[in-house]
Amino acid sequence: GAIFVLLGLAAFLLLVPLAITSTDRWVRRLGRNWHRLHRLVYPAAVLVILHYAGAFKELRAGPVAAGVLLVLLFVLRLPPVQRWVRARRKPQRAARPKG
Repeated sequence: GAIFVLLGLAAFLLLVPLAITSTDRWVRRLGRNWHRLHRLVYPAAVLVILHYAGAFKELRAGPVAAGVLLVLLFVLRLPPVQRWVRARRKPQRAARPKG
């Protein structure tokens, strides 16, 4: 049926408070709770991809590619993966003065 409409509505409802609280004033007002609230972006992103995929009668490349990209981005947010990436970065050289 039209479950994709409900998925889109749910994603929208999760994103509304994020949009409202994205100003510097709200960041200061909410303090560390701002970060907690803005973690809603993760389930909202999943709902958006499911909404996008559900809008078609058959599986299409666009929603699949978006889903794969989202999973990749989620994996990159995992602390062990971030530590692994950081350990393999080349150290930044200090800029030498010219002249």
